[in-house]
Amino acid sequence: MELKTIKVQTSAGKVYDLRLTLGGQKALKKQYGEEILDILLTAITDNEVLAEVLQQSLHFAGSELDFSVTGEQVYEELIDSGCHGQMPKARLLMDLAECAGLISADQERKLLAKIERSLDDALSNLDDADDEPPPVSPEATR
Repeated sequence: MELKTIKVQTSAGKVYDLRLTLGGQKALKKQYGEEILDILLTAITDNEVLAEVLQQSLHFAGSELDFSVTGEQVYEELIDSGCHGQMPKARLLMDLAECAGLISADQERKLLAKIERSLDDALSNLDDADDEPPPVSPEATR
């Protein structure tokens, strides 16, 4: 039986099969002391956590990937391939969660919609911001 994975392709044409197995989930929970969904949500905005999630998702039983490939390397390749901003990262992480059976496809869809609304709300406030940063106060330069 072939394991269900998600495929991630970089602009360089490299394709990685990712699967966050129970072993990977245990390692992340042990490392961060949090529940796995909390870790995945944190990884949307914390690139170091994202690289660690990728590391755990690259090397699963049955993977034919060379162990010299790291989550950090794949993260850098994804960034070079245009994976900028939080929504592409959220999609990747929620795809991993759904593939691992942590959430259903419907829950994934709802979570992504909620994340997108939250980001849109936060970023809409930037439309009202000045284009120029405020001047540095004398107190800040001490």
